Amino acid sequence: MTERVLLTHLHSDHFTDLGDVITTQWITTFEPTPLPLYGPGRTQEVVDGVLASLGPDIEYRLDGKYDRFQSDVGIDDDFINSVRNEVTPGTSALFLMTSDVVTDKVKGAFEGSHAELLHTNLSNEQEAKLREVFSG
Repeated sequence: MTERVLLTHLHSDHFTDLGDVITTQWITTFEPTPLPLYGPGRTQEVVDGVLASLGPDIEYRLDGKYDRFQSDVGIDDDFINSVRNEVTPGTSALFLMTSDVVTDKVKGAFEGSHAELLHTNLSNEQEAKLREVFSG
């Protein structure tokens, strides 16, 4: 877990990933965790801008829509927990929602990588609820 951030100067190539640092911190701890950030003058303006750009995401999280997503669409708790245990700091996950897919072909696309393919099946009703959650 990142304990603090130092911006040496305010060139965009040094702070454009700040939003990812902030959201990764939140996602991996599952609770609000202070993240001290240090930098030169005007750093607060940069941080305020990044937080403003994350506004919709922050609202989404604070409104509990992620919790609604888990409970409403019927994704199995064991599956959620297995993904949570696999996606640890320093790793990432890509979630796809597909239909009429041949799993072996998708698995073949990942050959030679360190990726692990997990899957679950949703009923038509669950898929419709999931699409509704993602749409707004």
